[in-house]
Amino acid sequence: MYKYFKELEHPNDFVTYLNKRNDRYIDTVPKVHIDLDTLNQIKSLLSNVQTLQLLIDSIDSRVIESSLEYSQLSYAEMLDIDSFISRREENYNYLRDEYNRFDLDLNAIVSMLREIVILSDVLILVYPNQKQFIIRTVCEIKDVLRKIGKKINLDLPIEDNGEVRWPNAWFITPNGFLYNTGLGHKEGNLEYPLYNEIFERLSNNETISEHNNTPKIREIVNRGYVTEPEFNNYSNLMYSLPTVLTPELERDINTFESILRMDDEQRKRYRLPDIGRSYQRNVMTLVTGHLDAETCLFKSFSVFNGCCDRSKVPYKMQRLSFFCMDDILVRFSKFSKISSLGNRIINTSSLTPVKDFREYLDRGWTVDVVPGITYDKTINSLDIVDLDSIMVRRYLDREIESYDGKGKILIAKKLDY
Repeated sequence: MYKYFKELEHPNDFVTYLNKRNDRYIDTVPKVHIDLDTLNQIKSLLSNVQTLQLLIDSIDSRVIESSLEYSQLSYAEMLDIDSFISRREENYNYLRDEYNRFDLDLNAIVSMLREIVILSDVLILVYPNQKQFIIRTVCEIKDVLRKIGKKINLDLPIEDNGEVRWPNAWFITPNGFLYNTGLGHKEGNLEYPLYNEIFERLSNNETISEHNNTPKIREIVNRGYVTEPEFNNYSNLMYSLPTVLTPELERDINTFESILRMDDEQRKRYRLPDIGRSYQRNVMTLVTGHLDAETCLFKSFSVFNGCCDRSKVPYKMQRLSFFCMDDILVRFSKFSKISSLGNRIINTSSLTPVKDFREYLDRGWTVDVVPGITYDKTINSLDIVDLDSIMVRRYLDREIESYDGKGKILIAKKLDY
């Protein structure tokens, strides 16, 4: 039986608190049409952007030490360099791959340009001889971003008081965690792992590797806080977590500073502590929910590891699910979706709705059972569960008859594909 989450009684009121950094950190933009002059300005800028990309890619410890008096750097500068390296690995490399795709769109260009602006301060620090070129190019990038910004209305997800209101996009994972798809980040809403990892591997007839985040979830719960890299991996909001200065954190900051001042060989022996952290319960709910959702997604698709020919699975899966991510999660991966209409409806493909959702039913919720998508290993077939078949209908009728409460259980009619 799934835990009853009181957060779902008011799904539009789920908030967290974050720190604004500066106006460079804004959320991703929707696709828009731009005028020819701005487009030409972008084209003329691309060669300089490519040069900045080369500079970003070339920075390593050898370059840093040959360009800087590392031991004389301030704490803030060392922190900037460390943040640069982490951000390049966690965010920039992904955006660069998107930027280099053949089917490049405006969103990928804007995301890449913003990322370069964010990383430009460290570029100037490491390449002082290129300072004027970097500054000039960054100014041109900002000008382009301003012009694009005038074409659209951006509702930033953060208020002046730091409040972020999360979308009414809730699921309950098969393991019973509360999962929100977030504000559009393709890692957070599982689009990237599904399409760029799972479907790509299946298309190449490769097996699906295990992504077991359970130890990580247990670690977060036991220590009682979420680190900034963990939160950014889910949200990609480009905001920092408000951090309460505890004795434990003060100790970690001192450790952080000590490690940064070591030489290269010494630093390799230590792991830098994450000094950006949040004890907010809702932040922990979001991050642990995402980690478990990723675990469940990969586990559901590992069923194809015993299949001889996996290459046709992605297309058939998308056809059966109407090319809808939510359908894949609910009907194949066994997630349960909370209706975004605020009408206390849960959409599920579970054939044991009373057992799984009794607490919700007893509180007046409606559970809507939809046809699942299942894989039959014996005949190597991906197909839809027929809820009107004699055996399934008899089982569901018996399940429904066992419940006598104020909730409702609806069985969807067979879908016409």
